[in-house]
Amino acid sequence: MTTFSSMPLHIRGFLLIWLLLLLYVGFLVLFRYIQRHRWWVRYIPLLALMLGEYFLYQIILSINSDLTSGDAPGLIFRMFHDVPLVVYTAAMLLMTAVTLSLLRGVQRWQEHHITATSVKEGVDSLPTGLLYFWNDGRIKLVNRRMMEIARRLTGLSLQDGNQFLARLQEGQQEKKEPILTLPDGKVWSFYHREATLESETLNEVIAVDISEEYRLREELAEENRRLASMNQRLHKLNDMIGEITVEKETLATKIRIHDETGRTMLATRRYLEGEETGLTLQELLGMWERIVSLAPAPDDAEHTEDVTGDLYQAAEAIGIRLDLIGEAGTRQEQKLLLAGARECLTNAYRHAQATELTIRIEHTRPGEGFPGGTVISYTNDGLAPVGPVREGGGLSSLRRIVESEGAEMEIEYCPAFCLRILIPEQ
Repeated sequence: MTTFSSMPLHIRGFLLIWLLLLLYVGFLVLFRYIQRHRWWVRYIPLLALMLGEYFLYQIILSINSDLTSGDAPGLIFRMFHDVPLVVYTAAMLLMTAVTLSLLRGVQRWQEHHITATSVKEGVDSLPTGLLYFWNDGRIKLVNRRMMEIARRLTGLSLQDGNQFLARLQEGQQEKKEPILTLPDGKVWSFYHREATLESETLNEVIAVDISEEYRLREELAEENRRLASMNQRLHKLNDMIGEITVEKETLATKIRIHDETGRTMLATRRYLEGEETGLTLQELLGMWERIVSLAPAPDDAEHTEDVTGDLYQAAEAIGIRLDLIGEAGTRQEQKLLLAGARECLTNAYRHAQATELTIRIEHTRPGEGFPGGTVISYTNDGLAPVGPVREGGGLSSLRRIVESEGAEMEIEYCPAFCLRILIPEQ
């Protein structure tokens, strides 16, 4: 029967390596047992197995040493050199089977239980970055994602939590979560808070990938800028349309006056020359009266006899509903009514974006510093001014017209725009 000492040296060396691997696996299983906090009685079979593996390792090592040195054989050599090889092989196969069985048992237990290793693996698999460190900067826990962020951000491995937090907060607004763009183009938002663990303050830093949200926000901001620019162009277009409409109505009125004047003058000439026109003198005078009512007076280019009709026509031309309350009795009241209405219609359309203009004519008695007379007020349903109204060209011209007639003009902007013309009693 073949003995162990008669086997070639490389076979005996292979058995030594085999035993070393079994010892390594035994230590791994022992470490897992310690992590699981198993009872000490469960360590006995494992320790006995590892002791047997170590004893067999020393036997094979001593026999190899005596065979290669040429010295006198020692006690171990004399006791075990003639043991059949099959005994060594059987012992090692049995040790291997038991070791693998214990290792498999540990693996099955880990698959069905939560351990520190499984927690660390779960934390490392998260898409967010996690960092926990004490107040002195010592790191309690950090996952793989946060380590990667730290290397991309600083070029170094994460060793000090306080230094890393200070780097995150550089150039950031106070009391706001830091948002940083890494060299790879990704945008990360960092959240920091403090907690208490083991009677000590533990700092928590969470990193969240907001690259997609940041991209959508930038696109939304660009779209808002584009819409704001388009809105400004539309406002300008509306102003141009309003001006064109007013100019069109003014031109039509001038053409009508011109035609009426031409027909009346032609009829008058024929009447004076004695031609048959079919018109009486009263009818001819009535035609001239209509022309006079349409044409501007020498001292008031805007005054017309039919003030109310002109106001409604002008308001309708620019798409504003006119609500006229009261009557302007005197020529002065009509003149100032028309002058104020023209300016307020223009401003209500251009600046307030109004759809309705209310003109109220009230005849008051003396009181509160006003000698009594007529008050014409103009209000609209449009946007209120954000501050005091600065009198530009239109309002300044209106004030000059009002004051030239001996009246007063007041402008209110809060809570809503209101223009008043105060005409004292004559």
